[in-house]
Amino acid sequence: MQSGWLRTVPSPLLLPLLLVLLLVPPALGQHSVLLDGDLVLGGLFPVHEKGDGTPCSAKLYNRGLQRLEAMLFAVDRINSDRRLLPHTTIGVNILDTCSTDTYALNQSLAFIKAPLDVMDTVAFECADRSTPRPKYRFKSVSGVVGGSYSTISINVANLFRLFRIPQISPASTAQALSDKTRYEFFARTVPPDTFQATALVDMVQLFNWSYVSTIASDGYYGHSGMDAFHRQAAERNICIAVAEKVPRDATAKTFENIIMNLQKKPMARGVILFVRAEDARGVLEAAQRLRLREPFHWIASDGWGKQESLVQGVEEVAEGAITVELTSRRVAAFDRYMAELTPDTNRRNPWFRDYWQAFFGCSLAPDAAEDTACDPALRLRPETGFVQESKVQFVIDAVYAFAHALEALQLNVCGVNLAVCQEMRKYDGGDFYKKYILNVSFTDMAGSKVMFDERGDGMARYTIFNYQRDPVTGLHQYKVIGQWEGELNMSADSVRWNRGIHLRGPTTTAPDPTSDVTTDLTIDLTSGLPSTTTLDPDTGQSNPPTDLTTDLPTTPTTELTADLTSDLTPNQTENIPADILSNVTELPSETTDPSTDVQSVSMTSEAAVDVTSQVVEMDGDSADPDDLVNRVPLSVCSLPCEVGEVKYMQQGDTCCWMCDKCEPFEFMKDEHTCEDCGHGRWPYPDKLSCYDLEVQYMKWSSPLAIGPIAIAVIGILLTLLVIALFLRHDDTPIVKASGRELSYMLLAGILICYLNTFLLLTKPSPAACALQRVGVGLGFAFIYSALFTKTNRISRIFDSASRSAKRPSFISPKSQIVITTLLISVQLLATAVWLLVELPGVRYDYPDRGQVILKCRIKDSSFLVSLVYNMVLIVVCTVYAVKARKVPENFNETKFIAFTMYTTCIIWLAFVPIYFGTGNSFEVQITTLCVAISLSASVALICLYAPKVYIIVFHPEKNVRKLTMNSATYRRVPSSSAAPSLNHTSATTEVKLLASSGAGSQATATSVVPQEDGDHRQRPNNTAPL
Repeated sequence: MQSGWLRTVPSPLLLPLLLVLLLVPPALGQHSVLLDGDLVLGGLFPVHEKGDGTPCSAKLYNRGLQRLEAMLFAVDRINSDRRLLPHTTIGVNILDTCSTDTYALNQSLAFIKAPLDVMDTVAFECADRSTPRPKYRFKSVSGVVGGSYSTISINVANLFRLFRIPQISPASTAQALSDKTRYEFFARTVPPDTFQATALVDMVQLFNWSYVSTIASDGYYGHSGMDAFHRQAAERNICIAVAEKVPRDATAKTFENIIMNLQKKPMARGVILFVRAEDARGVLEAAQRLRLREPFHWIASDGWGKQESLVQGVEEVAEGAITVELTSRRVAAFDRYMAELTPDTNRRNPWFRDYWQAFFGCSLAPDAAEDTACDPALRLRPETGFVQESKVQFVIDAVYAFAHALEALQLNVCGVNLAVCQEMRKYDGGDFYKKYILNVSFTDMAGSKVMFDERGDGMARYTIFNYQRDPVTGLHQYKVIGQWEGELNMSADSVRWNRGIHLRGPTTTAPDPTSDVTTDLTIDLTSGLPSTTTLDPDTGQSNPPTDLTTDLPTTPTTELTADLTSDLTPNQTENIPADILSNVTELPSETTDPSTDVQSVSMTSEAAVDVTSQVVEMDGDSADPDDLVNRVPLSVCSLPCEVGEVKYMQQGDTCCWMCDKCEPFEFMKDEHTCEDCGHGRWPYPDKLSCYDLEVQYMKWSSPLAIGPIAIAVIGILLTLLVIALFLRHDDTPIVKASGRELSYMLLAGILICYLNTFLLLTKPSPAACALQRVGVGLGFAFIYSALFTKTNRISRIFDSASRSAKRPSFISPKSQIVITTLLISVQLLATAVWLLVELPGVRYDYPDRGQVILKCRIKDSSFLVSLVYNMVLIVVCTVYAVKARKVPENFNETKFIAFTMYTTCIIWLAFVPIYFGTGNSFEVQITTLCVAISLSASVALICLYAPKVYIIVFHPEKNVRKLTMNSATYRRVPSSSAAPSLNHTSATTEVKLLASSGAGSQATATSVVPQEDGDHRQRPNNTAPL
């Protein structure tokens, strides 16, 4: 598989490349693992860690050495398998990359020496005249398994492409390696980082985080993986607070600077790591050295995975971390293989002795002391701490993929010949990759399906781990909490988060137990409380709240201080939950050096919310510590807006905003805009749309309607009773004396007033509104027109009698009816004009945005103007009632009329301000109008007719003409002078006129002349017609 490679190398690169190859020493001896075979596979694994200032360090890398042994294990099994590549052996040439890309590239040159191993011996001659031959004869590799880091794979893939050498990586996941225009012959048994980035974004979205920080290793692995994460995060509106990169030559100070930069964005508590293992450990160690006030919540890629060595010594800082690892199954046969290896039996691996000594912490030196010498019985078993590395399965799959592809090639080019034929050796490596490797499909030793897509990528399957602290044993371990196979299958409740339980402030001077000085314990509650307060992403300080929706503090850090005196008993302190005490920093007492650096420890927002209840529940010991570690923390720039609040975005940032409350009558058109629902509409509780408000109007069932209805019903019944009594006693003197015709008209007006209550309480409609306009004015017009006519008649009779004995005009019953009718018609005419000018109808009134009231289309001012005429009648009636208040007692109805008018004036003077002052409550306004109308009618009914009804019903013996015409006034009339005699005659004439006009007939009245007290002599009857 080597022919034609020189034709693919660009001529400008050929000479420098040849010089490099000639100058590079062969990778032999302690630098490689060499096994001979018919076909040779190369291997690139990080056996040693990267050195500090040197390409390689002396420290062995556990993962790399296990992968090396996994390749040897797979080759052994293939060579012993009679069904796969029978009669063909596979050899290996495995090199150490030392986790460094430049060193790996240098080592990889050994794989391309074989095509150049064609030396022209013409110019050379041996002493014994034999043919010269090289000391080392290189054999071409059929393919290379590796490297592990993406940076290494990318560098060597460019080299292998020139020589058309296929490459299958068991661990490199950089997205760039899927580009077949650049890495034409690269394949991998693992998926690219695009899928891993998708899994990380899915988890961030599951936790409802919208503001996170990221850390990426310098190199293709970190760059490509984090670029994919950033791109997908932006598509899902997840913002990046801080994006840090770990340089290749990072020092402890570099990692500390990274952590301090993360602290500048205090609201971004979630940190995404796309780093190599050594960089992940550097980040954790820096976080531990800086003693963070509040822990970060790590979500890491497979560079961290589930490595135990990575978190040794930094378990408390790493606690709660969520890591992603390619889904792999333990290969039981490999565990048995490793358990059988010893430094004496594994001579082919030059680094195995060092690994054995480092793993067991012993020495294999012959002169080692007894207490440090390695026990010969030691074996690499789970009980001694050996754990199979997660990529072992993928290394074995890569070797088997080559084996299956070689077998298919052998069958095609060599035919029935089971050995390696010359055509197979000369077969082009590029064609071998495209025609055979990409078409491989088999089930591996762990039962998983192995195949490649058109880009040479493996199937995407990830297992999600959570680094948890066992609450019983206190030990930390990785626990599987989910899977990702195209979509996330994980529950947020399964995560146990780091709540900073292990972090404590610096030790301060212990208080004297005998001292009375109180020790302050400060619990730092971080931001994230459910309110409309937003936080500045740069400072972590709160912006002014637009609305307070809770009683909890809204500042980003609120200190809840509890004074715990020094005499607390152990039992009392035991009742305080550990997660509360762990976040408490003891403030220095007065004797403590004020320069002591005291750091208060804060908790995440959800813990802060929960602390309040825990402080209250300390004595009851009812707080559940697991509730804190299982509750998802916040990692947001701004808290979500409450229902009915819209976001005002900060310029240039899609994750930081301020919340502004919509008006009560507005709905949320979108998350940034409030829009008016419009009059008569109101938003639903979720503020997403509006509905039509219920139209309000006065209902019969309203409590404010019951009172007016009761008054009206009673008034109607009493009015009908009076009418019935008057009709039955129509010819009695008291009915006649009251003026029957006007009385009936007045009672009709009273009845109309009571009926108006029902018109006013009826649901507004054009007909009901028209009847209201007519009814209110008509009822009053009937009452006060009749009263005006009556008081005017009495006044004119007594005024004319004082001047002459001539009978006044228009005092007959017919005249009174005509006058009253004319007065009523004025009101009717005005109402008719009003109906024509302002057509009756209904309208919707909006006293406020939350009410829609159905009303008649009548302005309050128009309604008041319509009553002006009746008010004039009331005033005139009152004036006449005052003028006629001193008539003889037989005709003291004028006093009742006067009292009626006084009361009516008081009612209407009180009604007007009440009616217009209650315009904001239509029910009160209608009730006020109904009551005012009914009271006016009731005053007239009671004051004018109660005395008459009393006599008719209870004292019928007084209902005679004699009593209606007699008066004690005349008993005091003097009889000795001419002037008094004349006055007596005038008064008698007035009485007769009133009696005759009131009776409605030309009857002859028997006049009883008044006498002095004790004088009962009867005078002759006056037979003159009245």
